Amino acid sequence: MEHLFDREHQIVKLFAPPFDEGERDPGYIRGYLPGVRENGGQYTHAAVWLALALFRLGRGDEGHEVLHALLPAAHAPECYQAEPYVLAADVYANPQHPGRGGWSWYTGAAGWFYRTAVEELLGLRVREGRLYMEPCLPQAWSGYEAEWALTSGRLHLKIERTGTRGLLLDGKPCGDGIPLNQLRGEHQVLFSF
Repeated sequence: MEHLFDREHQIVKLFAPPFDEGERDPGYIRGYLPGVRENGGQYTHAAVWLALALFRLGRGDEGHEVLHALLPAAHAPECYQAEPYVLAADVYANPQHPGRGGWSWYTGAAGWFYRTAVEELLGLRVREGRLYMEPCLPQAWSGYEAEWALTSGRLHLKIERTGTRGLLLDGKPCGDGIPLNQLRGEHQVLFSF
């Protein structure tokens, strides 16, 4: 985080410093200007994986900070110069163009971003037909509410930070995840942690 996350420009660099001088030859990436694409710029796929790792280490504040930095809205439009509604594959760290997005519509990074936000930040995971809640929220979040679509119904989820762990399905204890395939209609889920 100290060396790779440029908080001022909201850029998560693939590595630092970029290759521009010296005898070391990393291959094709040296063909890019320093701070552009893989040569010391942000490679969004890897940046999402940094957020994922932070969440798995229980560092929710930093994981959320990195996820937020990857959004186009974290950059001034006149600098970003890419579509404001899609993730760019790379964001320049080059001092002449800090924060400029490149190679937009990069669905691989978008897919990993979505999965990291849902499974790691919000902690909503399906295993063997059951929904488990294992959030890693920033400390400032007291919880959140969400809806989960079922084949034949809907779950209304309320996740609360209370200091006590518990899971209720329609007001009754449900200790081993929510059995998704058995539910029909509308249901209320309260998870406290």
